[in-house]
Amino acid sequence: MTWFSKVFRRKAASSAPFNLHEQDNAAWKDRARIAADMVANLPLEGHRPVKLADIGCGDCKFAAEIGARMGEVLYRGFDLLPQSPEVQRYDISTEDLPESFDIAVLLGVLEYVEDVPAALERLRRSVRHLVVSHSVKDARPDPERSMRRLKWKTLMSEEEFSTALENAGFSIADRRLTANGKTVIWACR
Repeated sequence: MTWFSKVFRRKAASSAPFNLHEQDNAAWKDRARIAADMVANLPLEGHRPVKLADIGCGDCKFAAEIGARMGEVLYRGFDLLPQSPEVQRYDISTEDLPESFDIAVLLGVLEYVEDVPAALERLRRSVRHLVVSHSVKDARPDPERSMRRLKWKTLMSEEEFSTALENAGFSIADRRLTANGKTVIWACR
């Protein structure tokens, strides 16, 4: 492989939408594992099988994690850029979910949405519980540089994001930090 082809491939990968070239990254797997643990600990008595919407599901790594923890889950994957025919195209920026769900999971999604409060309010109308991650600007030495490099539209502090959740009508039940210290995951009712 020549020097030119190496540079070209690196540049092409870094321009992938929603940073999909990083979906095998250990931080993404850690986030999915933590979220699955949080979903498994939600009070869901009397709701079997559980209807779960995985929004921004990407390559569906969360589905494998939740499948290992919960037996009866009706899993539906949604994504703006579906990576498989089983995943339904969905734009959280402008659309309501097509039906109600017991739980919605959003991992690494809301950083790409300009109006996070409106997206959360739309979700609140369709879900009982929410498990959501957000990379927090408190953990980034140069938040503006991170936004440019990752092509994010939103980067909130932990406090700002918690307030947005509460303003949308969610009650925060749990909160955990990923191993790299850059992302917080909230479980809400």
